[in-house]
Amino acid sequence: MNVMLRMLLPLGLVGFGAVAAFMGLVVLATSLRSGEITTGIAASGDRPASMSTVSRAGDPNGFWRRLVLLGAVPGLGGLAAVWVGRRMLSRA
Repeated sequence: MNVMLRMLLPLGLVGFGAVAAFMGLVVLATSLRSGEITTGIAASGDRPASMSTVSRAGDPNGFWRRLVLLGAVPGLGGLAAVWVGRRMLSRA
């Protein structure tokens, strides 16, 4: 049991970290190219869908804040998780 747990944690870090890094880097690349970020919530039950778009020209502070929170933080956090997971796997 202990050996399984010692292998599952680093593999989970690598897997989830890779997905987070990919998503963060895609958000960075597409947002910087297009100059706007669109976020939204899908409709559920009686609540309608809600969409919000922030452009670099219209609201520069909001654009850069969302770019950092939705692109850079998950991208760098995912890369750090992959690095830690691989380091744990190499030591095991």
